[in-house]
Amino acid sequence: MLGRWNQLSAFKRRFLLYYAILFLAATVAYPIVSSQKGFAYQGSLLLYRREETADIYAGKIGGEGASFTVTDQGAVTFRQGDETYGPYLVRKDPTASPEEERTGVEVSLDGQVLFRGALLSSDGNAGLLLDESGEVVPSLSYTWTGAPPQAPSLETVVRLALGPTLSHRGDWLLYGCASFLVVLGVLAVLFDKALFRHNAAWYVADADNARPSEWYLFRYWMACFVLGLSALILYLSGLSHLT
Repeated sequence: MLGRWNQLSAFKRRFLLYYAILFLAATVAYPIVSSQKGFAYQGSLLLYRREETADIYAGKIGGEGASFTVTDQGAVTFRQGDETYGPYLVRKDPTASPEEERTGVEVSLDGQVLFRGALLSSDGNAGLLLDESGEVVPSLSYTWTGAPPQAPSLETVVRLALGPTLSHRGDWLLYGCASFLVVLGVLAVLFDKALFRHNAAWYVADADNARPSEWYLFRYWMACFVLGLSALILYLSGLSHLT
């Protein structure tokens, strides 16, 4: 193995070291990143932790510190930057739901009832509310008089109070695709001569004695470079993808 490595040119060694470092870094990073669970909100991941009698979801939104605090009593408070919204009091009330199989809730702020009904969908991207009359209320358009523009939607408040499905970053499918490109790149570097002879056999009679042109070598190493760059992009995309 060491003898084979010593026979490689410095150019090939650099390519192989790049592929190895890229693969090892991604293999270490993905389990760490995917183990960090949190609440997906506005394209950010607010990491979850438990503090005494409250659940905390904290992170950054648009470069500003942001957090949701959900107490065991159903009080939901949102902070972003220097602004604080809430606490919204979410109280379970079976009489508020038009459907028996759904959990009825009442949401109030400073003693004013903002919503009575149920959560129709717990999907983080398309959560909807169902009011007492049974009408579907899109959460993005459901506001109340005097609501600040950065205030969380009522659907978000209800989901947090009832216990949201936690998300994480790290798409293992993209990791697998990137790793496949890394393997292709390593094989292309190690078996460049065999690949050349295989390709040349389709066009010349004596492929074993054929020599690659400068143009062929340029295209070949550009392909190896593109494989490495594509793998890097896929690894980074997978690390930032919310799942």
